[in-house]
Amino acid sequence: MKNNQINFSLGMITISLVLLSFIPVHDSNSNLKSEFLIQIQMTDNGVEMNCESGCWWNRLSFSLSENKPVFVNQAGMVRKIDNNNDDSDSVHAFLFSVQKTKTGLQLIGAQGTSWDKLTFDCRPGVCRQLINQDGMVKN
Repeated sequence: MKNNQINFSLGMITISLVLLSFIPVHDSNSNLKSEFLIQIQMTDNGVEMNCESGCWWNRLSFSLSENKPVFVNQAGMVRKIDNNNDDSDSVHAFLFSVQKTKTGLQLIGAQGTSWDKLTFDCRPGVCRQLINQDGMVKN
């Protein structure tokens, strides 16, 4: 009788461990950081970005208007993403928005970054700012 109880207990423990192995460690990819290094420069017409690592693109150039963000991920410019209703957000190694302010630029990290917001003063043709998954990097 004791052997049957021991075997039953060991069987239940084994089944529990197998089932636990299927539970994901992270419930969202937004908690994971993706390594990238991007240089951002304001131009007379908008923004130029040069990716030094972690992107599928080398150079992006786009115009910006105040209060109208442009979204960027590892593949380039993308449409605005609603993280609550879009199942495709897991395809983004990183995702952030770029928005023009009165004195420069504001970046808002949506996925794959450890920063929520970066803001810096920047004049066209004058500043170049390096950013990565952790924030601003010295040039």
